Order: sequence, then structure tokens, then C-alpha cells
Amino acid sequence: MDKQPKQQQIKADEKMLIARMAQEIGELRSQNIELSCIIDQLVAKLNEQK
Repeated sequence: MDKQPKQQQIKADEKMLIARMAQEIGELRSQNIELSCIIDQLVAKLNEQK
């Protein structure tokens, strides 16, 4: 009978971890998009100088 609450706690912890990971992935994606824009701008400037 003691295992049930522990199992539920593990499930809750897993859900929290998954939510946190999803949030971090979202943040990484937006940083990635910003970096892509910066790289595109740098490439454009380099091409102008040629």
C-alpha cells in the first residue's frame, strides 16, 4: 500500500521534469532563431564588402 503514493510522486516528478525540459527546448529554439538572424546579417554584410 505504501508503493502507490511513491509511484504517483515519481509520475509527478517526471511530468515536472518533462515540462521544464520542454520549456528549455523552447528557449533554446528561440535563441537558435536569434543566432540564425545574426549569422544571416553577418553573411549579408560580408557579401556587401566583396
